[in-house]
Amino acid sequence: MTKHWFVTFSLASLMLAGAGCDETESTDAGTDASVLDTSTGTDTPVMIDAPIMTDTPVMTDAGNDAGEMGDGGMPLPAITNPDPHTVPASADGHDRLFGAVFAADSSFYVVGQTAAGTAAPIDWQTVVGHFGADGELDTEFGTDGWFVIDLTTGTGELARGIALQSDGKIVVSATVDDEDATDLRDKDIAVFRLDTDGALDTTFGEDGIRIADLSPGGLDGTTFRGDAAYGMALDAMDRIIVSGEAIGAERTDADWAVVRFTADGALDTAFDEDGIFTLDIGERNARGRGVSYLPVGPGIIVVSGYFDTAAAGNPIDPILFALDNSGALATSFGEGGIFTEHILAIQTEVYGVAVVGSQLATTGYGRVTGTQNDLVSLRLSADGVRDLTYGPDGADGVSLLTSFTLADNARALAALPGGGTVHVGATRTADPVPGPPSVPAQADAIVWVLDADGALDTSFDTDGWATADTAPDSVDHFWAVAVDPRGERVVAVGIGGTNPATDDDGLIYLFETP
Repeated sequence: MTKHWFVTFSLASLMLAGAGCDETESTDAGTDASVLDTSTGTDTPVMIDAPIMTDTPVMTDAGNDAGEMGDGGMPLPAITNPDPHTVPASADGHDRLFGAVFAADSSFYVVGQTAAGTAAPIDWQTVVGHFGADGELDTEFGTDGWFVIDLTTGTGELARGIALQSDGKIVVSATVDDEDATDLRDKDIAVFRLDTDGALDTTFGEDGIRIADLSPGGLDGTTFRGDAAYGMALDAMDRIIVSGEAIGAERTDADWAVVRFTADGALDTAFDEDGIFTLDIGERNARGRGVSYLPVGPGIIVVSGYFDTAAAGNPIDPILFALDNSGALATSFGEGGIFTEHILAIQTEVYGVAVVGSQLATTGYGRVTGTQNDLVSLRLSADGVRDLTYGPDGADGVSLLTSFTLADNARALAALPGGGTVHVGATRTADPVPGPPSVPAQADAIVWVLDADGALDTSFDTDGWATADTAPDSVDHFWAVAVDPRGERVVAVGIGGTNPATDDDGLIYLFETP
């Protein structure tokens, strides 16, 4: 693994400028990875200021961009259930969905977690399902519509990434337990591939699976940090790009990590010498989130995330960085390949990034004051400069949705035809109350649509946003969104009916494009 340290005067100035801000813990809607994880815890470099080509067939960034027409324009079947609804993969256990991708025929695949029961500790397994263009489960896929695999035995298995290679095969990425670790909280990154009928493709990796151990993990104070897989994209050669985190060598703080595998599941040594790129900026913990592959010439990789709070006075700031196909920072992007700014006074997080026309749009959350997050979107040019005209008048380049009283969390976005974006996440309806007896947080899943200028698109549900509440006192949450190749339908997936005392299920909302 090649280590990259990057510090600039401008970045240091930003950190100093935020030194007057009080450190405040991020407030979540109740279903972030730390909660869902029941464990403790060589190509020619390319200049990227060229226009982003949005009509290139199939931009495969795990479902975030619309691609080519797959069926000659034949009408799609009617959506059987047009309302947000739960879908159980297991009869008696928790089921949670974190990723989705459309196929060329406008059917779609989902990925997430499943378990045999609800009592802790839970041995989470990875689940993949296939649904038709009408939203009905395809019972010919896998076993009765689902493929289930236990990648490693333990409580930390969490699959988020799913994408389709050019031949239709399904690639999945996940965070898994390190079965050789001395500490059971240590994690690795895994990828595997399925045939289109829902069977493990044993020609991929080692008998269908490839596991990469990026770092040994370790304690950072009282928090154990290890490898984590978050975003996934495929490039034009079907190579697999996974973004996430790894622990810094001989340090305890997390670094941003990008791993590239060949199309058949080997670490790609043409990428930063060993297939693994890591980035460290100062001593603040990295949080690696989304990744997009931009088909500009031979292509670039843009990764999104944020700095975690590390010391009193440090705000949480966003980051996007760009890599060329050799695994080097694309220096024409931002400053030396990196964009970061101190935007909102206390917190600005970027969870997802999508290609929209000739620009990049983000989704995330943050706050100016207090302890409650609001929903945030930014827009950048292709060369990593923030667009200060984005958002409502006077917003200075920030689309900030403050319509809700309690904490809001954005998780993913996708580009829509016409230049708008669809975003998903959750908005808290009740804060947790410590016990005994304790009362968990409650939240509704939310979808909101922004027009090309970053304002709410009121053609969607009359006011630009809609929420889903599947059960009383539940924590409903959308974690992923995808637009079908024709640009006609959107699917949002997540968790519905979450209650610690009962069985929760995957949440699906299939609807027509605004």
